[in-house]
Amino acid sequence: MGDGAITDFHGGFDDFLKAPALEKQPAIPAAGKKNKPPVQTKAQAQKPISTDTLICETEAALEKISAEIEADLANSDYQNMGRLCQEKQRLEERLELLYGQWVRESDAE
Repeated sequence: MGDGAITDFHGGFDDFLKAPALEKQPAIPAAGKKNKPPVQTKAQAQKPISTDTLICETEAALEKISAEIEADLANSDYQNMGRLCQEKQRLEERLELLYGQWVRESDAE
């Protein structure tokens, strides 16, 4: 945790208490190896994601959120349900835009 971000910690409570001491120690690079950033080809950088793929991903996210909303309704977790409803509304708006884009692309062909 830090800077308002939450990070996942794997280990027990004792490990967690020891972790700050470990984080302060500088990392030792492997002998003979240099850290190089991954190389991205032009084809990878310019390859657009198809509208069909974006629609499928958005529909799957909507299904997942709808299931979470139903679970929160059963558990009476209204605060989380409100957040999920806002997210669902955002995804529905995005899906509507993607459908419009898909229709325009279909008409252009």
